[in-house]
Amino acid sequence: MKVTFALLCVLTVFTVSQATLFSSMSMKYSEEKMNEKMLTTSEAPLLYMVNNSRVVPGFNQLLEVDLQNKKYRVVTDKLNGMSDSVSGSALCGDNFFAVITDAPISFGLAKVNVRTGAVEYLDSKDYLFHKIVCDPTDNNTFIGAASQFTTPPTFTIQRYDSKTQTAKAVGTWPSGLTWPGWDSIFSFDFKNNVVLAAFATLEAGAPKGANLYEMDLKSGSVSGPKPFDVSKAVQSIIASGTDQFIGTVIDADLDQVSLCKFDKSGSSVSNSECKSAQGLHTDGLPYPVCNGKLYSLTQPIQAPGTTCGLYSTDIEGFTVEKLIEIDDFIPYGYVGAMACKGGF
Repeated sequence: MKVTFALLCVLTVFTVSQATLFSSMSMKYSEEKMNEKMLTTSEAPLLYMVNNSRVVPGFNQLLEVDLQNKKYRVVTDKLNGMSDSVSGSALCGDNFFAVITDAPISFGLAKVNVRTGAVEYLDSKDYLFHKIVCDPTDNNTFIGAASQFTTPPTFTIQRYDSKTQTAKAVGTWPSGLTWPGWDSIFSFDFKNNVVLAAFATLEAGAPKGANLYEMDLKSGSVSGPKPFDVSKAVQSIIASGTDQFIGTVIDADLDQVSLCKFDKSGSSVSNSECKSAQGLHTDGLPYPVCNGKLYSLTQPIQAPGTTCGLYSTDIEGFTVEKLIEIDDFIPYGYVGAMACKGGF
């Protein structure tokens, strides 16, 4: 059985010791009831999921999932099973892009035409992409947070052209930042032309807290660090306004994930409310936003085919709802990368 590349990066590349051990914190959380919900046609997007077989030799599938009618279509069943898709992905027009990894041997990119099912493998050069989003001006181009295996690792934002298979740097994050293996610490905000990143801070060698950095997507200039007031590890952030955004914090000791409201207008990143949100136990996978809602799958699964819940988080309303168990209608092995039509 293959191990997800994000975890192997922590073990083999970045020296974050005891990354799964977190200290407890005294923050109180309000409880949230997550009920299954019937979707209306207007709010149910098409989701594109890579169903990793975890069988070698073998093949992975790209599925087009219709949540409203609980149906799916196999876009292609010809994705090479040697490489898992358990990281960033995006649907840009008819182009589905996904980061692929054969950990710890290699990494790259896959491109699938969702109309024809044609598969193309792209050269990512020496960039391991983590979070990718569509370039608003070109469906053949995406923008992504990437790292290079330098010492210490170099983190950049790259604009990648799939036609020429070339990358152009937008900007570079400061050297020596701590990354605990979560691809979801990056969030793109095209309305304000910035990308946010919540790099971890360490205590006794383990992530506890974070610093916020902000990069201008036009100039590549970086501001920060600005410390988070929360003293737990920040696993994901989702931009939702000029100064306000939401995100998740994780307490590994209690196996508890909470959804929090953040504000970066002051000298530090403050939080005004946190509540339990186990549906956002995503293991650091970046998930898509469509029509103001984040769609996510609970992770990690215990074994291929294990029950896996699909959740919808309303970014403005600050609510989390369980939609379905995807194993009710998808015979999946391990759904990793996921994108949605019209989302980023």
